[in-house]
Amino acid sequence: MRFYRCLCSLQRNGKRELRLIHCRMHTVTCMDDRSGQAAELRRRAEEIARVNAVTLPQNLEDHFLDDTKRLFHELQVYHIELEMQNEELSRAQLELEAEKKRYFDLYDLAPVAYCTISEQGLILEANLAAATLLNVTRSALVMQPFSRYILNEDQDIYYLHRKRLFDTGEPQECELRMIQVAGAMFWAHLASATAQDIDGAAVCRLVISDISARKQAEEALYAANECLEMKVVERTNQLSMAITSLQQENAVRMRIEETLLEKEQYLQSIIDTSPECIKLLARDGSLIMINRAGLHMIGADSLEQVQGIVVLDLIMDKYRRQFDALTEEAFRGESGVLEFELKNLKDKRLWVEIQTAPYRNEKNEIIALLGITRDITKRKLAEAALLESRAHYKSLFSSMQEGFSLLEIIHDAEGKPIDYYIVEVNSAFERLFAMNRNLLVGKSLPEVFSQPDNCWHKNLANVALTGKPATLEYYLSRDDRYFEVRVYKPSAGLIALLVADLTERIKHQEEREKGQRLESLGVLAGGIAHDFNNILTAIFGNISLARLLVGEKHEASKRLAACENAMSKAKDLTRQLLTFSRGGQPIKETVDTEKLIREVVSFSVRGSNCTSFFQMAKDLWHVHADAGQLHQAFSNLIINAIQAMPTGGNVTVSAANKTVETDDGQDLPCGRYVKVTVSDQGCGIPSDILSQIFDPYFTTKPTGSGLGLTSAYSIIKRHGGNIQVVSLPGSGATFDIHISAADEMLGKSTSVPGQLSKAMPGKSILVMDDIATIRSLASAMLEELGYTVVTCAEGSEAVKLYCESKERGEAFAAVILDMTVPGGMGGKEAAERICSIDPDAVLVISSGYSVDLGIAEKDTLLFNGSVAKPYSLQELALEISRVLNRKRPTR
Repeated sequence: MRFYRCLCSLQRNGKRELRLIHCRMHTVTCMDDRSGQAAELRRRAEEIARVNAVTLPQNLEDHFLDDTKRLFHELQVYHIELEMQNEELSRAQLELEAEKKRYFDLYDLAPVAYCTISEQGLILEANLAAATLLNVTRSALVMQPFSRYILNEDQDIYYLHRKRLFDTGEPQECELRMIQVAGAMFWAHLASATAQDIDGAAVCRLVISDISARKQAEEALYAANECLEMKVVERTNQLSMAITSLQQENAVRMRIEETLLEKEQYLQSIIDTSPECIKLLARDGSLIMINRAGLHMIGADSLEQVQGIVVLDLIMDKYRRQFDALTEEAFRGESGVLEFELKNLKDKRLWVEIQTAPYRNEKNEIIALLGITRDITKRKLAEAALLESRAHYKSLFSSMQEGFSLLEIIHDAEGKPIDYYIVEVNSAFERLFAMNRNLLVGKSLPEVFSQPDNCWHKNLANVALTGKPATLEYYLSRDDRYFEVRVYKPSAGLIALLVADLTERIKHQEEREKGQRLESLGVLAGGIAHDFNNILTAIFGNISLARLLVGEKHEASKRLAACENAMSKAKDLTRQLLTFSRGGQPIKETVDTEKLIREVVSFSVRGSNCTSFFQMAKDLWHVHADAGQLHQAFSNLIINAIQAMPTGGNVTVSAANKTVETDDGQDLPCGRYVKVTVSDQGCGIPSDILSQIFDPYFTTKPTGSGLGLTSAYSIIKRHGGNIQVVSLPGSGATFDIHISAADEMLGKSTSVPGQLSKAMPGKSILVMDDIATIRSLASAMLEELGYTVVTCAEGSEAVKLYCESKERGEAFAAVILDMTVPGGMGGKEAAERICSIDPDAVLVISSGYSVDLGIAEKDTLLFNGSVAKPYSLQELALEISRVLNRKRPTR
């Protein structure tokens, strides 16, 4: 009806209004037709108009013209279209509000800073994150140049970034430093792209990211990389050093392996040559390994013949269970002993004794039984003969080298062994204990073996109860002798002792151990003495030089003389230390033995309350020895004897010639010796410390140094001799010394004694020493003697200086060489090179040791003389004068 009224109104207002409406509708329709969406909207409106078409009354239909009908239709369609557009607009408005809210969430509330910048660089728009990042309000950012927030040093980066963006239209990125309004600087990442605003103008959409943390991380990473590189270099150096160390360790390990291989071969040689059967058995009793003696024992000709054989098959039936039990004990980690009878592969019956022990691998796992078997058939036969015939028993055991004693077991009420009485002994037993058989038989065991420990009683009781043999050790303090006692049970109620004298073997072992201890001390003492002698040289030499310079009448001369005396005592002390060291090797020459002994004894007993007696053999041989060291050794022995007799007494010294042709038990090689014996009448040496008297620093005297007897022991040993002591409490002590005799008699000395004079003024002398103070001292001494001195610190420099002097025709009259130069050429090598240049060169060795190890004697073909540190001006003058005046050796 609304449209109808409208049409009626239009009709009343005339055709002018109708044409205007038609025109407007046409205009709207034309504008809407511009888009496909408008066309689609019209199509839908027309469909709705057809469905909802309004039918006019017949009386009105005739009044409307066709144009009016058409206009009416258009109005209907347009009305519907407007309603649809209105609905679309309402829906679009709602969507726009949602989009606006989403835009606000995405743009304004985004955690990333967004800005819109004009082509002129002005900020058109910015979100909250951008304002927060720049520490400014959003309104204060708008229409501000973005470059205002760029650090001055990075303006060029921003300029180029913006220029490339608008020139190319392609997205751009860069990193630069920005500043907040408050002045705080931060690193930012800019990502930009071009866009157009609503007016079509080009703008820049910019995303700003704070990358300060990343930059700090990068800087930290860079620093860490730098540090890592340094550590890599350092670690590389360490690895290089470690590789070098490993190579050295590998070389050492290879040497150790070679040594172990040698020892293994040595051990295998011992096993192969052992007179007793040595074998390894598996748990099932099969044979793994056996030595030659074992092959012979079981009647086999080769190892292949017995490989894998079960030993149990060779044992007589009644002993197999015991052998199985013994095997089980070994695999439980226990040792054991068993006697049994076996029949070997050649049907020969043997009695054997096996001692078993577990054999372990490198993981300490028990993998086999180690058995050492000895053939005791003879012993078993002897035991049987003992029971069968006493006469045969006596004949058999009287010839034994080992002492034998048969003991009766005494039991208590509970059947436990409490004592043992001797029933029978052989002659060897009588000899070992220095008692007649009649005195021994019937005695209890403690009366013969005095003071046996609890272990003895326990082992004897164990043998008596179980029948298992045992091996014991016994020390007879009365005679200072050691015994090995093997105990077994021959029959019920009896046990037997087999006694072997081990005294010589144990004493030889003690001697070897003592020598090893002295050798270890010698290394230390030699180093200390050598360094101390270098220090003493500077002090001793300067004192003697000062004494010469001030003159005997000067007041300081007496003080300097007292210093020299004190230095002489210090020199004697280092000489004792050098006696232990490798540097204390004797400088041997032919020495009149009797003359030396008489001088030492007479000098030592002078002023004491003791008297000396001599027993010298006629035509006593001379000895090949270092007279000074031998003097020291004998002096220490005489002083020890005097100190052992505080109330006075006699010191008896005897000497005799002795030829050793075979091993006489004194650990001396065959040859000619002079035997010297020193005896005193003191209280003797207690047996419990007798083995310690030669140990370094061992003394029983409150004021003793503990070096006297040690020095004597070391000196005699270095001369290839030996020293032994015999002492009983209350009977004094006797020391026996053996020293190698000389092959020739003592000749006349041809040496020319030097004098403290300037006999050869103007002669030049070369001094080589690695210590500056000694070079300075030697130079001052020699210049005082009238010589021209040139010094150097190392052997190669000395060789060079000698060559230059010889080329000038002014060769040095003498060269003094320090034997030891740490880190450089020593005196011996320098001497060899100088001799190769000039065989007539005069060379003198100087050393903190008494003589270098590489030089056997003082007057060798290499050196003309020697001067031992520390030396005084007089000693140096005498030696230089001697070597310059004596005939040159032929090299």
